Amino acid sequence: MAELSEVNRKHFDAHASAYDASPWVQKLAEQLTDELHARLGWIGVDWVDEDLNDGKEKMDALGTKREIKMLDYACGPGMMSRALAPYTTRIVGIDVSQGMVDVYNKGAHNQGLTIDEMHAVQGNLLSTPPSPDLIEPYEAFDLACVGMGFHHFEDTDLAAKRLVERLKKGAGRLLILDFLPHEPVDMGETPASQDVKSTVMHMGFAEGAMRKLFSDAGCVDIKFEVLGTGLTHGMQGEKMSRSIFICVGTRA
Repeated sequence: MAELSEVNRKHFDAHASAYDASPWVQKLAEQLTDELHARLGWIGVDWVDEDLNDGKEKMDALGTKREIKMLDYACGPGMMSRALAPYTTRIVGIDVSQGMVDVYNKGAHNQGLTIDEMHAVQGNLLSTPPSPDLIEPYEAFDLACVGMGFHHFEDTDLAAKRLVERLKKGAGRLLILDFLPHEPVDMGETPASQDVKSTVMHMGFAEGAMRKLFSDAGCVDIKFEVLGTGLTHGMQGEKMSRSIFICVGTRA
């Protein structure tokens, strides 16, 4: 596990600065953002309404400010965070790659967001034990998500359990976006291609496997939808259309 995390760290550190500039990354982020926005009610978080973000704070029944906290794990440059920021009050990103964390935080700063609103740190929840500094305030989240990073995890069962532990009991949602099962992609034998290949642990996930994984991690009310074919993904100059799913469950 530690060896794979180091492989992922080195790979994404090397590509962090130019990652968001790739046309296929930009297109995929746009498509997935639209899909997430179309499913805000389905996801089930009691979002802060975007229309109330113009200087007003959404209040609870007692008239106190209500926080909607999101954990974006394997956050990369922040695709999931940017998509859901208008509907939350605080987002914490975590990534093993310091390079990705730097890009994420630069993007948040350029959007005019404060550290309290959107900020990422370098760390690893999947190590044994997890990074020691990832305790407070890295718990009691309304939503924990992994957007297009789950196939890079060696032990997905452990990942789901560690993320569910960070959710509010009885209310927090776990959300995973990733590929349905697909054939391995022949990326050639160049060093760059082999570098990418070394970070991929799973060729997608079937619905049944995801439902079991969520249940074993302590989730109930598990929902699964296919976002569709034709979502564009590409690497090393190759373009492909793959089906991507969204799976959501609630911590029991």
